[in-house]
Amino acid sequence: MKIAFICPWYGKDIPGGAEAECRRTVENLRQRGLAVEVWTTCVRDFEGDWSLNYYRPGEYRVEGIPVKRFAVSRRNGELFSRLNQRIMAGKLLPREEEKLFLEHMINSPGLYQHLQRQGPRYLLVFIPYLFSTTYFGSRIHPERSFVIPCLHDEGYARLTLLREAYGRVRGLVFHTRAERQLGRELFDLPENRAFLLGEGIDTDLDPDPGRFRLKYNLPDPYLLYAGRRDAGKNTPLLMNYFALFKKRFPSSLRLVLIGNLPVRIPLERREDILDFGFVPRQDKIDAYGGAVLFCQPSVMESFSIVIMEAWLCGTPVLVNAHCPVTVEHCDRGQGGLYFGDYLEFEACLKEILDHPDRAKALARNGRHYVLENFHWDRVSEKFIRLFEAAWEALDQPSPTDLRETPMEKSSPVPTKTAIHQMLPDFSYGDAIGNDVLGIQKVLRDWGLDSEIYAQHVHPKLAGSARPYWEYQEVSGFNRLLIFHFSIGSEVSEFVRRLPDRKILIYHNITPPHFFRASTRKWSGAAP
Repeated sequence: MKIAFICPWYGKDIPGGAEAECRRTVENLRQRGLAVEVWTTCVRDFEGDWSLNYYRPGEYRVEGIPVKRFAVSRRNGELFSRLNQRIMAGKLLPREEEKLFLEHMINSPGLYQHLQRQGPRYLLVFIPYLFSTTYFGSRIHPERSFVIPCLHDEGYARLTLLREAYGRVRGLVFHTRAERQLGRELFDLPENRAFLLGEGIDTDLDPDPGRFRLKYNLPDPYLLYAGRRDAGKNTPLLMNYFALFKKRFPSSLRLVLIGNLPVRIPLERREDILDFGFVPRQDKIDAYGGAVLFCQPSVMESFSIVIMEAWLCGTPVLVNAHCPVTVEHCDRGQGGLYFGDYLEFEACLKEILDHPDRAKALARNGRHYVLENFHWDRVSEKFIRLFEAAWEALDQPSPTDLRETPMEKSSPVPTKTAIHQMLPDFSYGDAIGNDVLGIQKVLRDWGLDSEIYAQHVHPKLAGSARPYWEYQEVSGFNRLLIFHFSIGSEVSEFVRRLPDRKILIYHNITPPHFFRASTRKWSGAAP
């Protein structure tokens, strides 16, 4: 049984709930003996340029995990932003515009081609739901595909195309009962395809509150918020409520904010509200341990790792009453309180400050809840049982019956003569692209094997070309490769290092005098 997790970006230090969940789930499953790998794009992270290949395409190892990175295609970022703003404003898009929104998000034709060819050998797990890599990727082999949606009640979740796609996959994996209920309603899922597995948590946290106070010169009691500091997480609401509380009940109490993205704190509140920005992980753990209360004001959560971490560090939590997921945690775990408006926020905060014994009891309850439900041993076992049942249910051919693909042939020698082509940009409708297709047709008419390898492939040509680095599988001294050169690129260096015999087709107009240094014969023949 082989399992591939597919995500838009992957790395050791990428912040974000879905990103961290993917990485830690893969690592824990591999530690327990599963053959797990990651297929992703070359984009750095969520905040990077979604049309920029930060990494080189190819195979990597990240903390021992095999990772295949595929180049992303060009996109119309301006069009995507306009459509994105309308979705965020709660407007419904026509089907045609939904398609444009997904086509100009983040896409990798090479990744989709790899899924098409290699998918039948794997169980496929896509995370999270709202990116194009999950939408387009899960449609290729839906019977083998699971989606971990990390679902919020938001405009993206109501896209018609997503509902249709995720209604066809083998199943969706949810963290909480509230998230599962939302997913079943939005995607019209039967109960037997909505799996409640939870999310694994690293439980071996070792907070040192004194170290945090000393490092950040913080002797006063403080509330803590950790995560993105933006409107989507309700950070402005938390700051406003805290400022009003301090006005009504003056004290030395502070609000500490840690996490990514900039935050604007009113000038008159900068002594009460402290922004420490993105801090090292151990500093965050120490901060949890020293806080009198951890506050999670967000209403759009599918799990909330930070709540679990706060409980593990001995701190009670305060959550937004309008978030079903975090309220579920507080009710089931009996580890925190929740507020629906300012007066409830005030009452909850005073309850914690005035009754420290009650606060400690809530924190103990929360810690027990995490250890009982979300320890990696428990969650990993649920994943393993799910994957084993799915693998057995699939109609698996024996290894000798598997059809060979060009990447999987036991011998690099093709069964018949091959002449392949390579180019940086395989564009739709331009002169070079038409030339490449014309040459391929002629070669195949002659009975030769002929594939096209490219770095960037236009979406309309997806399936017609393969990622250029895959050519290494068939490369050799007795091979012949046609390379189409127009401008310099990383593909040029790749071709230069190949041992193959090469034919270069030069798609530029160069004045004759550029050739004189090498040979007068060719400079005279140049147009």
